[in-house]
Amino acid sequence: MRAFAAERAGQLLGIGGLIFLPEGTVGAFVLLQDGARKYAIALHKAGLRTLEEARRLGIRRVVAIAEDGVRPARAWLLRLGFETLDIDGNEVFVWQDQP
Repeated sequence: MRAFAAERAGQLLGIGGLIFLPEGTVGAFVLLQDGARKYAIALHKAGLRTLEEARRLGIRRVVAIAEDGVRPARAWLLRLGFETLDIDGNEVFVWQDQP
């Protein structure tokens, strides 16, 4: 796992990063505290930095799932460059590094 923390004035806003699954899949995750979404620009920049880190590590594909009930999650993943894929009736988001 490679994780990053976001904080403001000593308060933890959330964590996010990359998780490396045993079969080789790399996933992206974010866990935010209530109220953290008001820092949307900073969170977006952190998401972009995480994908830059994936690129630096030579990772070519990252997957994510937007949590039900978190309305902005889907739009944010699309803005970060993820594309949707249907797997067994589930919407999965896939980011692929372009050489």
